[in-house]
Amino acid sequence: MKRPGLVILVAALSIQAFGDDANEAAGPRPFVSVNVLALAAGWESPFSSLIVPLVSNLETGLSVSAGVHLRQGHSLEGRVSIGPANLAYTSFQLHAGYRFLVLDYFDVTETGLYAGAFFRYVRMANRHNDISYSHVMPYAVIGYELSLGRVFIDLRLSQSVASLSWSNQQHTTANMGWSFSLWNSLSPVLPSFSINLGHMMHDLNNNRRRDS
Repeated sequence: MKRPGLVILVAALSIQAFGDDANEAAGPRPFVSVNVLALAAGWESPFSSLIVPLVSNLETGLSVSAGVHLRQGHSLEGRVSIGPANLAYTSFQLHAGYRFLVLDYFDVTETGLYAGAFFRYVRMANRHNDISYSHVMPYAVIGYELSLGRVFIDLRLSQSVASLSWSNQQHTTANMGWSFSLWNSLSPVLPSFSINLGHMMHDLNNNRRRDS
């Protein structure tokens, strides 16, 4: 009788330990960030309109992102930006995508090196008339997320691969094709860079444990 009782006791303790480990597991971690160089893009100068977008991921004005780091290196992110693209056009953008944090997946660190894929919707509206141009572009990203406590710096390289474009002008049709550069005269393949400053919130499992 002693042996079955001992087996039951060991099994109960194992189940309890497993439950404690599951409760302590890190949960989803929401975050917010801003594209720090997008504010300089679109100013009334050729440098700001042509060069700065290459180091602001082609975003202008206010650019804010929000997302969540899930468990085992998976991350979802959305972004919105709006601002003057040049003297004539205002740019409105929506981004949505997925990132895979390599070092987080292998339990090295919760941030670090990552790669991912996004979709970008862009609407360029002329401020002097009713003409607008719209684009849907998939693009790939690779970057590094540097953690400084709750604050992080996201260094990101983005490369567009295709574009679906249309306009509200009469007698125009939508076009779709490969697109690796917005300035083919400069380079047929032209990635863009961005620096994002963000804040990582407490993981949701910790919040639930504090509330319980």
